[in-house]
Amino acid sequence: MSVITLDSLDSVLSAPGTLVLCLTAARCPHCRAYAPLFADSSDKYPDYTFATVDTDAVPDVAAHFGVNAIPTTLILRRGKVIARASGALTRHVLHELLVNPEAAASTRN
Repeated sequence: MSVITLDSLDSVLSAPGTLVLCLTAARCPHCRAYAPLFADSSDKYPDYTFATVDTDAVPDVAAHFGVNAIPTTLILRRGKVIARASGALTRHVLHELLVNPEAAASTRN
């Protein structure tokens, strides 16, 4: 799992495949609670690229995606957001978001 900076954003977004991006902040207790599950999921779903963004350190990334709540998990393909979910997700909700992002996107925003 990688940590995204503003400098690395373009290269990460242009990479092939599906990117699972968690926008988070160290000061956020829900983010800290969600972090181990998100990190564990990167091992369980090797076909996806998992990355995090600290919105306190890189606020422009949150602004770029119109994120105003943290944690927010974004699923991106070819640089386009295909699903998003705010809050500390459960393992089941994250799984649903990963395996069927189009359907999950309409149920949890």
